[in-house]
Amino acid sequence: MIPIEKPPVSGLKTGLNHVLLYALNITLSFLSALMVYQWYHDKELSIIEKEHSAIISSVNSAFSQEVGDITNIVRLANEHLIDRSKNNDGSSYEEHFLHIGRVLNNLSQMRWLNLSGVEKIRVDFRADGIQITPLEDLQDKSHRDYVARAQNTPQGSIILSSIDLNVERGEITTPYQPTLRVILHTFPSHPLGEGFLILNFDLSYLLRYFTSLETVNTKLLVASGNKEWMLHPNSQLTWQRSRGLANEISLEDSALQQYILQTPQMSITEDSNGALYSALQLHLKVRQGYFTDHYIVLTYTDASDYHLIKKSAFIPAFVVFISVFSFLSLLILRELKRQTTLAQLNKQLLVEKTELLTALNSQTQLRSELMESEKMASLSILLTNVTDELSNSIGDAMMYTCALQDKVTHLENTSQHELRHSDLLDFIAYSKESTDLSVANLHSADELVKRFSRLARDRRHSSPTLFSVNRVVNDLIKTIEKHAHDKQVDIRVDIDGDINTHSLPGLYAQIIQNLIYNALDNNSTANHCSHISLKVAKTPGGAIELRLRNDDIESDTLISAGSSEPSASTGKLDQHLYLVHFWVTHILNGQITVTSTAEGGTEIVLILPENIVPSNTSPQ
Repeated sequence: MIPIEKPPVSGLKTGLNHVLLYALNITLSFLSALMVYQWYHDKELSIIEKEHSAIISSVNSAFSQEVGDITNIVRLANEHLIDRSKNNDGSSYEEHFLHIGRVLNNLSQMRWLNLSGVEKIRVDFRADGIQITPLEDLQDKSHRDYVARAQNTPQGSIILSSIDLNVERGEITTPYQPTLRVILHTFPSHPLGEGFLILNFDLSYLLRYFTSLETVNTKLLVASGNKEWMLHPNSQLTWQRSRGLANEISLEDSALQQYILQTPQMSITEDSNGALYSALQLHLKVRQGYFTDHYIVLTYTDASDYHLIKKSAFIPAFVVFISVFSFLSLLILRELKRQTTLAQLNKQLLVEKTELLTALNSQTQLRSELMESEKMASLSILLTNVTDELSNSIGDAMMYTCALQDKVTHLENTSQHELRHSDLLDFIAYSKESTDLSVANLHSADELVKRFSRLARDRRHSSPTLFSVNRVVNDLIKTIEKHAHDKQVDIRVDIDGDINTHSLPGLYAQIIQNLIYNALDNNSTANHCSHISLKVAKTPGGAIELRLRNDDIESDTLISAGSSEPSASTGKLDQHLYLVHFWVTHILNGQITVTSTAEGGTEIVLILPENIVPSNTSPQ
């Protein structure tokens, strides 16, 4: 079909195209800038995130290790106390406490309480010295929550109190002493009896270590659950619950605070004011002990620092936007200049395209005519063979029938008196032999007509159908074997089992016929009988493989060296091979290869798909 030349584009449409091009330019420039901005932003944010993660990891590790060390110290201190009591060197329990406490770092107090929560022994380890509390100054601690918890735990277990400020006689110790109390519920067999061995540890050094982890951009916050801040950049907000100022922690972004309290771990997140937070809930575990409190570690980057990150990412993004916009604008201007030239060339190309389409249509029509002519020629050859076979079979049958008719006439003209018994027997024997030969020849003619009818019907099929490859091959070979015999060629067929396929049966027969006739017409043997072998089998992948082997035709007679296309030389042979190549590769979507045999002959291998389209029909 020849295309129709379009009219020139109007000025309005050209202007619209220019607007669209520049709109696309702005869009691409913006996207490029956005990608650069995002890359720089993510790079800087990744540094901040790594700082947050490193600080939280260090706090978690130090906190867990410290709690583990403290619980081990309490067990060792209790074992040492038991050993010293068993030695019975005359020292008092207060002296035992003094001996143990001198070697323990950060121990601020060591006490013994009876089951009622009343202090029986108490030694304070202060910066200004060690003090044994007189009996009259010992206190009743039963009202403290950690004592109540210890009273409800089994013997031998360890209880860790909440971390809060140390309070003595209702007053907070100054300077502040963040204190962790470790309580061991002793057995009745303990030298002091069943009660509570309590060691107070001053964690000021641990909080100072946490503070040392902060960087210029990242600050650290540590909270005891949602009760109070243990560490905060604003010191006025720390220990507010212990000081009676507030019962809960608070952040400026209440929604973020609620999320932190409900989430075990939060990666870096921006709050409503532009600040960045990361958080982790610490649930410390104690072997054979109780520690129900959990702690929250937060890292914080101020909104002003985050704004600087955004600003630093904006500058290269803006540079990229200007660069990309300028570059694309230059390309657009060059493209607009080329449009006039392209419009002129388009007219010339349109004319050439029309000429090419005309030539292509002519070529397609010629190829269709060639294929149709080849089909008719093949049918003509088959018809000639069938005619010869029919003539022989029918002629023989007519000869035997005429001879029998003469015998009948002769027998009819013989008088009954002259008819001898031997004549009758001869007639019967001759009649039987003649009728048997006539029937055999008529059966042969009938079978030949049926085979030719099937081949002709197959070649009328224009759509794929399910058929028996065995039947198609056998019908074709039976039809052309006399022609092969006349050429002194023996056709040997080897079909591996019953093979059915869904394809074009007529085209299968056409391809095999063309290959065999090419072999017969180009057979180099003149004085002795040769043979052609045809083997049909299925490949492991299910395809149909046809191998045609002839040791009397050289491969370069059939195909050009190093090429998968038929030879370009003239002759009927090449025309047939061209059609075979076209049918196999373009219609059946198969493969064809031609190779030389060891004997100097040729082997043609066809690989054809098992099914062209799905079908549920039964084989013909």
